[in-house]
Amino acid sequence: MRRLRLCIVMPRPEGHGGVPRTVINLANGLVEEHDVEIIGLLRWRNQPVFPIDPRVQVRYVQDLRPYGPKGGRRDITRGGVDEHGRPVTRDSVLAQQKPSAYVPFDHIHWESNDQPLIEALRTVGADLIVGTTPALNGLIVEHVPAAVATVGQDHSIFQVRTRTPEQRAWLRRAIDGLDAFVSLTGADARDYRAMMPGSDTLITAIPNAVSWPVAPVPAPLERPVVVAAGRLDAHKGFDRLIDAYAPIAEKRPDWRLDIYGSGSLRSQLQAQIDRLGIGGRVALQGFTRELPSVLAQSSVYALTSHSEGFPMVLLEAMSTGLPLVSYDCPRGPADLVRDGVNGRLVPDGEQQALTDALLQVIDDEPLRRSMGKRAWLDAHAYELPVITQRWNDVFEQVLAGRR
Repeated sequence: MRRLRLCIVMPRPEGHGGVPRTVINLANGLVEEHDVEIIGLLRWRNQPVFPIDPRVQVRYVQDLRPYGPKGGRRDITRGGVDEHGRPVTRDSVLAQQKPSAYVPFDHIHWESNDQPLIEALRTVGADLIVGTTPALNGLIVEHVPAAVATVGQDHSIFQVRTRTPEQRAWLRRAIDGLDAFVSLTGADARDYRAMMPGSDTLITAIPNAVSWPVAPVPAPLERPVVVAAGRLDAHKGFDRLIDAYAPIAEKRPDWRLDIYGSGSLRSQLQAQIDRLGIGGRVALQGFTRELPSVLAQSSVYALTSHSEGFPMVLLEAMSTGLPLVSYDCPRGPADLVRDGVNGRLVPDGEQQALTDALLQVIDDEPLRRSMGKRAWLDAHAYELPVITQRWNDVFEQVLAGRR
């Protein structure tokens, strides 16, 4: 494939969360074969949370880093003054913003971003541009020059994106105007195709790539630890995991459950652990930057989210060689967990079934090791070069259709 000028448009390249993490990972892979530029909607920080390959060009529609007293840029959360000497804080910036006139349903978009973003899209010097949210996909369709090929991507699930008539109408118009639309799971791609009968848009699925290289060998699975990680919020369902693990804490006191992450529900989850009397065997370990090491020193990974777009943490556990035990929530676990092969996939919300599945993997060491090795082998299909090639195949198909 010839070397392309690619542009990726995303909300916050320097931010936290799954979108910057996975999109930057993809950009770092694509820059091996193409000239890649990222257009970011907002900038708050000096340095990105996730490293961006220096060969990837990055520009921002709005730079909201405030100026310090001596003219140097500083973290907006610490306050500062703007170029006119006026005090600036995150709250003062947010208080001045009005919803976008184009996508009022998306809180990331502000009226102050509308024209700068449109101008950036109208003047983009690319062969192909990739949007990463429904709002950005729609704006790309409206404002990118006709000579530029367009590909939309989304990181959430069909059910969430189609909750309101306004969102559904926006999606239909956006997807129908794109050359291609890429979801994270096959189930979502099927739903979008059903929603868009007769559309000429190529609708397909490409999962995210694993965040780091697959481990050279599977984890030894010797420590009696079940591990889970994510934001401590209602969406991730750690209360469901704690309830399901409580009987195991009594029956298998030599095992423990470690939950990594920070968030608004920490005190509530701790109170739940204390109320159940399992504090010695279930621990909230806080946020960690050493997740690969944490996974390698565990023996089972558990996921009890209420929903997922594509659960990267399951993929990361697979890349380490951990067997998986997960609720079959919408959507993503079913794409990764092969029940009885690389883990256990349990009907969503069936607490006793989750407890039983965890006990099965804990008690049966040969099964645990077999599942862990299979998960490790399966993870190779999600390595960055493999996923990058799938994107290149879409790019090639899109460009061939325009000739």
